[in-house]
Amino acid sequence: MPRRSAPLALGLIFAALIAHALSYGLNVQDDAFISYRYAQNLVDGHGLVFNPGERVEGITNLLWTIGLAGVIRLGGDPLLASVLAGVLGALGLAGVSWVLGARREGPARALLAPALIAANPFLMVEAVQGLESSTFAALTGLAALLALDEDEGRRAWPAAGALCAALSLVRPEGVGVYGLLLIGLSLAVWAPPRRVLWWGLGVILAALALQTAARLAYYGQPLPNTFYVKTGGGVDQWSRGVLYLVACAKAHPVETLLFALGAVSAAREAKTSPWARALLTLGLGYLAYIVAVGGDFKVTFRFVGLVAAPLALLTQRGCWWVMDSLPQAAAPRALVGAALALGTLTLDLAPNHARMAHEARFRTQVMEDRLAVGRALRQLFPPDAVLAIHSAGAIPYAAGLPTIDMWGLSDLHIAHREMPQMGSGMAGHEKTDFAYVFGRAPAVFIPEEGFLVDQPTKLPVPGVPEFTEHYAQRAVPLGDRTLQLFVRVR
Repeated sequence: MPRRSAPLALGLIFAALIAHALSYGLNVQDDAFISYRYAQNLVDGHGLVFNPGERVEGITNLLWTIGLAGVIRLGGDPLLASVLAGVLGALGLAGVSWVLGARREGPARALLAPALIAANPFLMVEAVQGLESSTFAALTGLAALLALDEDEGRRAWPAAGALCAALSLVRPEGVGVYGLLLIGLSLAVWAPPRRVLWWGLGVILAALALQTAARLAYYGQPLPNTFYVKTGGGVDQWSRGVLYLVACAKAHPVETLLFALGAVSAAREAKTSPWARALLTLGLGYLAYIVAVGGDFKVTFRFVGLVAAPLALLTQRGCWWVMDSLPQAAAPRALVGAALALGTLTLDLAPNHARMAHEARFRTQVMEDRLAVGRALRQLFPPDAVLAIHSAGAIPYAAGLPTIDMWGLSDLHIAHREMPQMGSGMAGHEKTDFAYVFGRAPAVFIPEEGFLVDQPTKLPVPGVPEFTEHYAQRAVPLGDRTLQLFVRVR
C-alpha cells in the first residue's frame, strides 16, 4: 500500500468501527447507572454520593462521573453522553494504536492493529455500554506513546506522568500503567530512561497523595469502597483470574496465537527496543494484574480490553513476524495471509459477533425493564421509602429512592464484611448480609430474579428470621407484565 493511502485506509477503519459499535444499539450496562446516580446527586447539591447523607465511594471512575455531572448540569442525557464518549474512546484507541504501531511496522502495516480493534465484538459492545473502559484503554495507549517520546528525548516535561495521574482518576489502575511503563523502560540498565520519566513518577506520587488525603477527608477511607468489595480472595481469586484469561484466549484462538508469537518477537528485540520493552511490560504486566484481582464478571472481557492497545500491537507484531519469516515469493505469503485472515474471521470474529449481538439484545431488554421498574417505584412509593436491591444501577437511578446496595459497592458495612470462600464466586458480587439489610427495615425489597414476569409467581423468601412477619409479596401491573416485590407491612 502506498504511504499516502494509509491515512485514507485508517479513516475507513474508523468508519467501520463506528458502524460496528452502533450496530449493537443502546444496551447500557447496569453498573453505568451507578455513576449516573452519583453524578445526579452531585448536580442536585448532595455531594458525590449514592445516597444523600451517606458518604461512600461506590465508584472507581471519578473523572468520568464528574464529566457526566457536567452533562446533566447542562441539561444533557448522561446515558447518551456516556455512550458517545465510549465510541469516541474506541476511536482514540484505534488511532493511538496505529501511531504506536507505525513506529515499528510503518504506516501501512500498522493498520492491522486498529483493524483488529474495530472488528473486535467484545471491545465494540463495551464501548457502547456507558462505562469508561474504552476511554481508559485509549488513554493507556496514549500514555505509552508519551512515555516513549520522553524516553527518546522528544519531550522535556513529564506528559506521561501527568496523563497517568489523571488516568488514575478515570480508573485507579492508571498508577499501575505508569509503573509498568517505567519498569519496561528501565530494564535496559545500559540505557536508563531520561530524567523526565522519573519526574513523571514524582507527579504520580504527588497526585496519589492528594487523592488519598481527599478520600480520607471526604469518605473516611484511603481507597474506593469498591476495592474492599472485590478483593481478598487469595488463591481462589487468582484461580478465577486465570480462568478468566483462559476463557478470553479460547474466544480468540487465532489472535491469541499471534499475540504469543508477537510477545516472543518483542522479547527478542527487547534489548535494543524501548518500544518492545514498554509494550511487553504493559501488556503482560496488566494481564498478571487481572489474575491477581480475579478477573471480572462481564462477558465482554472488559479488563483485558483496558490494555487493548499493547495487546493488539503485539498481535500485529506476531502476524508480521510470521509473514516476514516466509520466503520472499508472493504466493506463500499470500496463502498464509489468507489463512490467517480466514481463521480470524471464522474462529474469532464471526462467533463472537453473534454472541455479542445476543448479549446486546439481552442488555437492552434488561435496561429497559429496569428503567420501567424504577419509574414505577417512583410513582408507587414516597421519596423517603428505602429500597433494598442487589443490582443497584438502573432501578435506583430511575426510582430516586434511598437505596441499600445489597452487594455493597455503595455500602460500608457489606464492603468490609469477611466472607467465606471469597474469590470463588462471581467477581464483585460475593459480599452481602441479609440480616444487616433487613435489620435496617427497608420499605421495599426487590429480589435479583423474578421481579418482572409475564405471569405472577411466588417469590423465594430470604432466609432471615421473622421476614414473613414484616414483609408481604405484592404484584403490580406494569404494561403487559407484572412487577413482583416485597413490601414492609409492619
